[in-house]
Amino acid sequence: PWMAQKIYHRVQQLVGHSHKTNASAWDLYSGVGIFSLIMAKAGYHVMGVEENPFASKDAELNAKENDLPERSLYFKDQSVEKFLEETSQQALAEELQKPDVIVVNPSRKGLSASVCEGLLLQKQKNPYTKVIYISCEAESLGNNLKTFVEGGYKLRQLESFDMFAHTDKIEWIAVLD
Repeated sequence: PWMAQKIYHRVQQLVGHSHKTNASAWDLYSGVGIFSLIMAKAGYHVMGVEENPFASKDAELNAKENDLPERSLYFKDQSVEKFLEETSQQALAEELQKPDVIVVNPSRKGLSASVCEGLLLQKQKNPYTKVIYISCEAESLGNNLKTFVEGGYKLRQLESFDMFAHTDKIEWIAVLD
């Protein structure tokens, strides 16, 4: 738990406080919404996307428990692939269409080709978008980072967190812009 807390704190530092009134962020693979809450508390309008309906409901409850206004935090109960497909068709609220920050925390297999493509499209829409990629698998992270760099993102930093001492389980945070 204390190492997870360090990761949350580091993401909070990397996201930073928004000084724009209409700053927005996406939390893809949001789970119970921890990164969404961090970004909402930092002043972002946040869209959390999670396909597990139970986790998505827990994220909404967490937002209420933390007294975050509904107008600043939204959750979609759907796959990230479907969400990105909808955003390319302009089906998202105006303030959330061009996020300033995107946090992704996929499963061990990493991001699918269609998700990488959708995030590269976001880079074209808003060249200043920062992506914070949290990964528990170095190989899939490396493959995805290669795709992002070839697509125009720059890898700014890569950090590791030893989640489980005396094992090979390392959590990674990559920052791209």
